[in-house]
Amino acid sequence: MIETQWVSQLEKGTVYIARGNWMNFDEYQIEKPIYISLVRDPVDRIIHNFYEQRTTKKKAISRSIDANYPQQSNEWYKQSFNDCVRSGNPECQYIKYSVVDRVPDFRRQSLFFCGNHVDCLPFNTPHAVQVAKRNVEVEYAVVGTWEQANLTLTVLEKYVPRYFNHARFLYNLHKLSYSKRYRRYAVDADVLAMVRRNFTLEYDFYYFCKQHLYKQYLALQMEDNLN
Repeated sequence: MIETQWVSQLEKGTVYIARGNWMNFDEYQIEKPIYISLVRDPVDRIIHNFYEQRTTKKKAISRSIDANYPQQSNEWYKQSFNDCVRSGNPECQYIKYSVVDRVPDFRRQSLFFCGNHVDCLPFNTPHAVQVAKRNVEVEYAVVGTWEQANLTLTVLEKYVPRYFNHARFLYNLHKLSYSKRYRRYAVDADVLAMVRRNFTLEYDFYYFCKQHLYKQYLALQMEDNLN
């Protein structure tokens, strides 16, 4: 309630960027904003976060925050994703219906779209994914994918032109710097297969978002052909 009220009081035309769950503005009879978001391959997200938590920069920040901030060992920072999964480390065990994570890793991509209800919290569950799908269709103007940037930006340019006019031009102008930020990490094929088996419904949601994006893109192509 507090955040919805705060957002509603922002100046018209404000862009509010936050890593947070979908909020139901209608529930509080508040004018809702234009929602957009991006999804990414579920396991790629997990792997990226695993190594991001272990960067030298992250290590320095965590050790300079305050004396009571929980510290990890040097071995933890050196561990590979392959070893973490194969050793049975609880950090890399992705258990259906689990609620508490050993390390915050945002494994529940559907949670961002499902919302803040307690039923959205359990990992890889049908209810959370179905609510998330419904919200993508009804509440979000566009949900793009990191893997298909140009297609995503094409849809954003047409559906939210006030903020994304010429987005593809600007993206391609700075494409090299973006690609350096989103590197891919080497993970063995058997480890990938092992982890992906635990993300079945998260993949179902991810593919749904891609399909929804394709439909929006195709609708734009049809519209252009008719004009």
